[in-house]
Amino acid sequence: MYTYISKSLTNWMALTCGVVVANIYYNQPLLVEIGREFHVSDSTASILATITQVGYTIGLLFAVPLGDKLERKKLILFKLAIVTVALAGAALAPSFPVLLATGLVIGIFSAVPQLLIPMAAQLAGEHERGKILGKVMSGLLIGILLSRAISGYVGAHFGWRIMFAVGAALMVILSLVLTRVLPTLPPIYQGSYANLMRSMVSLTRRLRPLQKSALIGACTFAAFSAFWTTRVFSWKESHTIIKVIWWVCLD
Repeated sequence: MYTYISKSLTNWMALTCGVVVANIYYNQPLLVEIGREFHVSDSTASILATITQVGYTIGLLFAVPLGDKLERKKLILFKLAIVTVALAGAALAPSFPVLLATGLVIGIFSAVPQLLIPMAAQLAGEHERGKILGKVMSGLLIGILLSRAISGYVGAHFGWRIMFAVGAALMVILSLVLTRVLPTLPPIYQGSYANLMRSMVSLTRRLRPLQKSALIGACTFAAFSAFWTTRVFSWKESHTIIKVIWWVCLD
């Protein structure tokens, strides 16, 4: 299906992917400060990063497929509304267990880029689809990297709670913008949610390229997460890495 995707809409989609995916990485450079405030060990504090990623996985598996069954714009705005509340809850969390709960919700409802990417593919013509998807994916990857640099800076100068508050404010701004710029597209799947989920299992079993891609992605993401999360607990190395990321992304 070809509708139309303007340069402005492409840029907003890329920006949204980067800003929303950043939600699940804000906590990683802040784990030491969070542990100190709630008087928990480094290993306990690191559970926050893990449970946020677990929530993101849940969102990918069970919420993203709804993009085929429900109208994507409404689903995206609904997710942004929930993640806004969760980020605000994290900023005000009175205890570590409450922060863990908000982290789980943040992860689940931050799976917005995986709704925008197929939406961009649906809107783009075949002659420009690769170019459009490349731009949107670039926003996603830049958000993953730059979020740590920004979070580390904000946490060091203003405190970890401010970072979550800023994240909530960004979600509100994005929601207002996307309400105006995102088009409304009819759902492409009319069956039940159960059948939709079963189709995912069927596709995974039958498509060898999908199996290889999923395995490579899982291994890459595991190595990426293991490196960045553990570096947080070495302050000298962590600060050096944050400066390097900041220089690479903004130079």
